[in-house]
Amino acid sequence: MKKLLPILFFTLSACGQNNSKILSEKHPIQIDSVETIYIKKSSIDKDSIKLSEGQIKAFIDKWNSSESVGFYKYLPDYWIIITEKGGSIRKFRTNKDKIKESNDWAFSIGDTLFIESLWHSNNPFPRPEQYDPITFIKAMSRIIKSDSKKFIPCMTMIDKFPDDWVKREHIDTLMTMLDSRDSCGCFLNPLSSYIPSGFAEKGAYAAIFIKSYKDKQPVSFGLYACPKIDEKLNKELIDWWSKTDGE
Repeated sequence: MKKLLPILFFTLSACGQNNSKILSEKHPIQIDSVETIYIKKSSIDKDSIKLSEGQIKAFIDKWNSSESVGFYKYLPDYWIIITEKGGSIRKFRTNKDKIKESNDWAFSIGDTLFIESLWHSNNPFPRPEQYDPITFIKAMSRIIKSDSKKFIPCMTMIDKFPDDWVKREHIDTLMTMLDSRDSCGCFLNPLSSYIPSGFAEKGAYAAIFIKSYKDKQPVSFGLYACPKIDEKLNKELIDWWSKTDGE
């Protein structure tokens, strides 16, 4: 039995090393085999951006020269989807400078901003991160001040608001807007095939943002929205804030 233990230990160690070697194996991308590369915010997100030829080459160079950094568990910031000319698909999950493909063994491309730059440089529409709730409402108000005969009163924006986009520091200002029926532009998701008509109201946007903070839920307008003031909701929010403010 004593003689078997070293053999067993050696066998298990060898198996572990072989498994690590398999998991850490990186498969280079051959640029001639690539049909398209898209970047997405999630694996099921319909909002994706096709990379240009230059960006495809840059991404392939980054991946092929990336260095192994071991096992990493993380929520992906972006997904990179490669369709090859033969029809096969490769999916990569990224977080800052780290990237992994078929398992949780990660590689570093050595640049924390490269993947994010692929997303922002190609996206022609404003993103929620470019605003806070107050500047968003101001931007919607400015839309209405333009010549309405020459444009459709909407702001086209990606409907991907960060979870903590509305902060406590915004609530006091938003509360002062609740009763405002000043006209604002509508929200339009670039994925929408329908363009809304009419106008939104400033107080309605304020209420939506306050409710998002109150319920601890991210803001979402769906495909389009022209919100109007809801008196019942406003009363609910005023009562809630009067009890919450100062706590």
